[in-house]
Amino acid sequence: MLKDNGLECTAVTVLPDEAHNAISPVAANRQGAIDHLKRVLECAHNAGVQTLCGP
Repeated sequence: MLKDNGLECTAVTVLPDEAHNAISPVAANRQGAIDHLKRVLECAHNAGVQTLCGP
C-alpha cells in the first residue's frame, strides 16, 4: 500500500530495558542489545523498511 502511493516505510525501535543496554558494563546486557537489534533489523528488512530510527 505504501509503495502504491509512492511512500517509503519507516520504523522506530528502542532498547527496552537494562537487559538490552548497548552500553552496559555487563557483557550479557550488551549481547542482549545486539541480539535485539539483529531481530529488529530482520523484521524491518522483511517489512521493506527504508529508514530505521530510535531514540
